[in-house]
Amino acid sequence: MSCELLALNRLLQLTSPSLPVGSYSYSQGMEFAIECGWVRDESTCMAWLSGLIAHSLATFELPVLHCFMQGWELFFQESSEQNFLALQACSDDYIASRETAELPAETLQMGYSLKQLFQQFDDLPPLFTHAAARFKSPCFPALWAGLSCHWKIPPDQAINGYAFAWLENQTLAAMKTIPLGQAAGQRILYRLSASLPSAVESAMNLPQDQWSSSSMAMALASSWHETQYSRLFRS
Repeated sequence: MSCELLALNRLLQLTSPSLPVGSYSYSQGMEFAIECGWVRDESTCMAWLSGLIAHSLATFELPVLHCFMQGWELFFQESSEQNFLALQACSDDYIASRETAELPAETLQMGYSLKQLFQQFDDLPPLFTHAAARFKSPCFPALWAGLSCHWKIPPDQAINGYAFAWLENQTLAAMKTIPLGQAAGQRILYRLSASLPSAVESAMNLPQDQWSSSSMAMALASSWHETQYSRLFRS
């Protein structure tokens, strides 16, 4: 198998809904947005997710993921304390950016689960596993980016795959809760995934002093979801 195809297979595995890290159990406020009527059908779901792509994913989460990938590349080239501390600082900043109690809990739980999973892989170098063990509390994108770099997945493809996995998980949450039919879910994925390449390109070229997340409705929905009476998704 060529190196390119192997990298593609590793990316497909990292972005698969079957990856046992628990992403399917979170809605990131979507469940409350449905409860209060902000999201109620295919068109409002598309508008909600489109806004999150433009004002949160492309302007903060994907730039941070790119920063993690650059940091791991430097660390794999030179495993200095300075390079590790840069990764730790990026992880701390990402966790601190999560606006509600359930959002950092989500990324820390998924990071823990990914760490438990990759300990069963037999091709990971001690350099990576030792660094992962040193993180105080690794967030999910920190370890996800490290695996992507180790498996030589091109950064633009890795970031696009991460974004698509997020979009698919949010769409599945809407399908379960509104509910939406499978055809509606596929239409949402088809239309909104067309915007991801430009979001990825923008994220990879966005200076750090311009990173921002202005998804106030999602933050409010996430905070209210923590006390929502009846829930399918974790808080």
